[in-house]
Amino acid sequence: LQQQITLPAVRGPIYDRNGDLLSVSVPRVDVVADDFLISSPGPYVSALSPILHRSTAALSLELRQKNGYVVLARQIDASTQNRIEALNLNGVSFIPDTLRQSPAGALFEPLLGGVNRAGAGDAGLETAYDAILAGKPGSEILDEAPGGVALPSAPHAIVSPRQGVGLVLTIDQPLQLEVTNDVMAQMRATHSNSGIAVVM
Repeated sequence: LQQQITLPAVRGPIYDRNGDLLSVSVPRVDVVADDFLISSPGPYVSALSPILHRSTAALSLELRQKNGYVVLARQIDASTQNRIEALNLNGVSFIPDTLRQSPAGALFEPLLGGVNRAGAGDAGLETAYDAILAGKPGSEILDEAPGGVALPSAPHAIVSPRQGVGLVLTIDQPLQLEVTNDVMAQMRATHSNSGIAVVM
């Protein structure tokens, strides 16, 4: 049997006029389980619950669904992945993913917008420029045994992903932060509902 695996493209970063990062995608993985390969969920639940910070009841319920594909956690970091890999749990694997982060915090969120669970822009510039930021995913074909286990052969028919293109804005992050703090201070002092500053 053969299975086509999607190779995700890394979303392009967004910078301010000085080259400081406003939005960037960092590597993460999703933890998935093939519950048909897990005859006794108990040990899995006991081992994974403290690592994933999930209740034993929820994990137990998910691992008893018998649908062949259960997402146990999304967008975990490398250290958490290493802890799970060290357990050598048959039927548990990892799917590449990314987490969109804003080093500047919420300051530019109204302008930048965000991305949804599928990794597509859902507001602001992330939506307006989604076509160039998103890039294009690739794919590869893996050989599988009838039970769904990957065979130890090299992947073939590989189509490399095309990474997303970055954006450079005219926003000046340090100046924007200073002006925002000044406006907020004046709003508090005058008990205003809103404030506007124009820098020329």
